[in-house]
Amino acid sequence: MSNARRKYDLINSNTSLSESCSAGDSLEDSSSLYSSSCDEELSMRKYMRNIKKSTQHIRYETSRHLKPIKVTKINLKTLDEDLYLRLSRKIILKNCSKVSCSFLTSDQNLVIAGSVDALIYLWERDNEQSVSEESHDVLHTIGNINSSNFASSVQGNNLVEYFEKSKAFILRGHGGPIFDLAELPSAKILLSASDDKTYRAWDLRTKLCIEIYNEHEHRTWCIAASPYSLQVATGSCEGASCLWFLNYKRPLRMFMGHLDDILVLKFHPNQVFLATGSSDKTVRVFELTTGDCHRVLMGHTDYITCLEFNTENFNYLASAAGNGEIIVWDVPSGEIVWRIGVGKVLFSDLVWITKDVLLASLTTGVVLKCDTTL
Repeated sequence: MSNARRKYDLINSNTSLSESCSAGDSLEDSSSLYSSSCDEELSMRKYMRNIKKSTQHIRYETSRHLKPIKVTKINLKTLDEDLYLRLSRKIILKNCSKVSCSFLTSDQNLVIAGSVDALIYLWERDNEQSVSEESHDVLHTIGNINSSNFASSVQGNNLVEYFEKSKAFILRGHGGPIFDLAELPSAKILLSASDDKTYRAWDLRTKLCIEIYNEHEHRTWCIAASPYSLQVATGSCEGASCLWFLNYKRPLRMFMGHLDDILVLKFHPNQVFLATGSSDKTVRVFELTTGDCHRVLMGHTDYITCLEFNTENFNYLASAAGNGEIIVWDVPSGEIVWRIGVGKVLFSDLVWITKDVLLASLTTGVVLKCDTTL
């Protein structure tokens, strides 16, 4: 019985030893399997990263090789070779390195510029230099100017006007940089928007400040005036735009919806809508009477710099973005009618000269004449 008991205990010990050995082997197998799975996962991640990099490189090379094919063709011409621009004049502001905005009054008698040192400069044009209403004046070059770079193709260089900073009449009053200027032609009033959270109204006849409007809580980036009334629109960095009437010091209505700073405003020709362009890469069209957002135009990939309604086809709105792209929108449908991209350049102004021809002024001193039917 004792021999049988010893035999039984030996069998049990062998069994437990074999079980412990098998458990240890399984543990080693599981750890080796775990390590191999980790190695496979790391290898797979590394492989996917390499694939992603190679795919991005292929896309980059493909876009680089296709870019010359997709770039819009631009024909360079001198002004006198073009039917629309042969009577245009180029206005150059000399030694005005701190100028931030500028425009030509509707009667073409005054050149006005705002600067980052809170000053507004006014130049009066000579009657002999002023041209007929059928001509187009181009004001787009700001800074220290070397006149030899702007020789006109016309003999005598009579299509270029130069204005010296020292000969300007200066308006003082703002406490910060001037960001935008506008004009109420019916009342001969100049409007200026500033970093000091105000906009001011100036009498162009007496050259005096007649009112200060300070209801904005943040800086005022842009300002627009209605050509047929005393309505004014302002846009600020809180993403809100306001509708004002010059007889009241408080805004009549506020337009909300943009997610970032409002950089440009434009009244519709029928004075029913207001278009706003923002840093959130969208254009919104608001109804003036109700304040409702009539349309949101999405398609740009950069901040909006310019807006211009077509005065012959009221449904069309042109917008320019900071990435050198211009889009013509059909406002009622919200669809893109025409589009052009000219590279990383900055547009300073847009003007429709016919129903289908759009002038686009660049800060580099180049003016593009765009046929929107092509």
